[in-house]
Amino acid sequence: MNEIVFAQTVELVAIVASIQLCLFVFWLWKRFDDFKKLLVPVFLFFVFGAADALVTISNNVFSVREGNPYARVFIEWGGWKGYVFLTVLWVCLWAFAALALLELRAREKNGSKKAFFLFACLAEFYALAVGHAWGFLSWFGVFLFSGGLGEKLACFVFAGALFALVHSAIVFALKRARHV
Repeated sequence: MNEIVFAQTVELVAIVASIQLCLFVFWLWKRFDDFKKLLVPVFLFFVFGAADALVTISNNVFSVREGNPYARVFIEWGGWKGYVFLTVLWVCLWAFAALALLELRAREKNGSKKAFFLFACLAEFYALAVGHAWGFLSWFGVFLFSGGLGEKLACFVFAGALFALVHSAIVFALKRARHV
């Protein structure tokens, strides 16, 4: 097995293991039922995040070519192993941010505030999925838009909120159709 395939295998195992750890924590905190409402954006985050990570690993094993300045620091520090470490931190960071939002949602009595916390979780994972889709496509010369890191992040957040809005509208319409 060559080094690139080995690095990609380790990366994929690390992604799956970190997701399992996060799911276990959601289960321990009794937020797994709330987490089920996030399955579509979380799945997209996993698919595009894994694709982006695997391509990033394959392009940075022998030389640093990463455009993301934060990822580049980890790659320069530890090579592909540093990037795997960053990936585990990245997955856990966003999962625990969602857990915090879901915990706030569970403690809230106001229905509109509860809906806002769920919307924030949806927007978070959709924004991450869009960001990773862009990162994956950028390795192949497909740039959806240009600009600095700040402009890209703003676009990802806007797109995440837009997808969360569409997601919420579809769920609302489906619930309403069942009761008619």
